[in-house]
Amino acid sequence: MSSGYKVDLSALDEVIKKLNRVVDDMGGPHTCAKYETYLPPGWLGKGFSEEQGFRGAHDGVKSDIEGYIKQLQNLIVKFSSNASQVRRNYDDQEHKNKRAVSSDTDFGA
Repeated sequence: MSSGYKVDLSALDEVIKKLNRVVDDMGGPHTCAKYETYLPPGWLGKGFSEEQGFRGAHDGVKSDIEGYIKQLQNLIVKFSSNASQVRRNYDDQEHKNKRAVSSDTDFGA
């Protein structure tokens, strides 16, 4: 009787697929943050001293958001890669166990 536990590899495969979809879907927000949030000079108005400060703050926040999205994408890619490696390790171990069991039961036949 086995005292170990069984890993549902199909569930692990599903997690990997979902993580990859999340990374793919994040391309839209990253593109939006990078290219669709431009604030041209004078757009907020002209002739007031705070305009340059507003634009500078906007550029800083824009850059921060781009960085956050990229960090999140990298984290998800890393987690997906690690999950894929775990899946391969479990699969390899399962094959080794099957080979060991089949060679033990051959009894020299």
